[in-house]
Amino acid sequence: MIYLVVFIYLLVFVVKFDINKKVDGANFTYNLLLVVFIAIAGLRYKVGGDSLAYYETFRDIPFLSDLFVYDFSETRYDPLWIVLSSISKTLIDDFAFFQIVHATIVNVIIFRFIKQNTQYRFTALFLYFCGSYLYFNMEVMREILAICVFLLGYSTFKEKKWFQFYLYAIVAFLFHSSAMILFLFPLFRYLKMNLIGISIILGFFYLSLFFDSLLKFGLFASRVTEKYDSYSGLELNIFGILYIFLFYVLIPIVIMYFDSKLGGEKSVFEELTFTYFFLAAIFLVMSGFGRFLNYITPFAIIYLGDFVNKILNDENLKRYRFTIVTLMLLVIAFPKIQYYLIDTSKIAQGTHQYNLWLPYSSIFTEEEYEYRNAIYQAGFE
Repeated sequence: MIYLVVFIYLLVFVVKFDINKKVDGANFTYNLLLVVFIAIAGLRYKVGGDSLAYYETFRDIPFLSDLFVYDFSETRYDPLWIVLSSISKTLIDDFAFFQIVHATIVNVIIFRFIKQNTQYRFTALFLYFCGSYLYFNMEVMREILAICVFLLGYSTFKEKKWFQFYLYAIVAFLFHSSAMILFLFPLFRYLKMNLIGISIILGFFYLSLFFDSLLKFGLFASRVTEKYDSYSGLELNIFGILYIFLFYVLIPIVIMYFDSKLGGEKSVFEELTFTYFFLAAIFLVMSGFGRFLNYITPFAIIYLGDFVNKILNDENLKRYRFTIVTLMLLVIAFPKIQYYLIDTSKIAQGTHQYNLWLPYSSIFTEEEYEYRNAIYQAGFE
């Protein structure tokens, strides 16, 4: 129920502040939503999949006094995750407190990034809540910290201040090894989706068909290759490849084409266009690369929010604008909807994938649902 209430209120605020362009109360509402987003994620109790694992392993996190003799090589987690967890545990030895700390860091940075990069901030929040909020706050808790470091350092990437950017990249890498992909971003920064850029993407796409082991060697971090192997074990058939091509390549191309035709302000984040399509192309044949697209997701959310409002503000589309936007968002959301509706009845009768997050349980009631752990564990079998 709590998710539905926030969903409805976000729609109301999109109409009020972004579509009708009301100003009074906008900043207060935005800050209030930040508190709500932090509270939902921070005060949850065993909600989510990966959260269950972090809940169990939190007891093994050392206190600060023991951190100097802690053997980081013996843990599967990255150093700064251990350090942050240790600081939190030393202050208050309760995973609930760590969740609040984590949710605060993540959402403050994401809210700040949205506010800095779009005038349609409530549309972006709506898309963030519907598409990535549960995933970022309750699943990839380590990786989102690395992504947030990238968001903090994005201006250095945009302005080509490479020394400063690589400092951010190193910090992100120490939070989660998947951030190694950031070390390649400056190389992509100089390429565009022209004939040369497309040729490079097709070349790497072709090489990835035959040199999977070479690319894995290029990941160089053991934690990355372990994760890569686990995700790449999900081999794609021709239908899976076509599915990824449709939703991660073709639909974005169509959106970018119509975005250019609508005119108006120049689209943001053009310097990441090549990076996105490069990763999406490799994702077609190497499923492990799909995780790297998480680093582009916050930018895609803002871009899509701006595009939605371009449609809503276009006089030529006035009669059909809400229908177009609704259908477009439903098409884009299809992979997420399909994922949440996966039938898990063979694991726990009458359940679906969405039962990892629904119903919501807070630290005040501590209601437990045994099927959550069963569904989560089944994902590794």
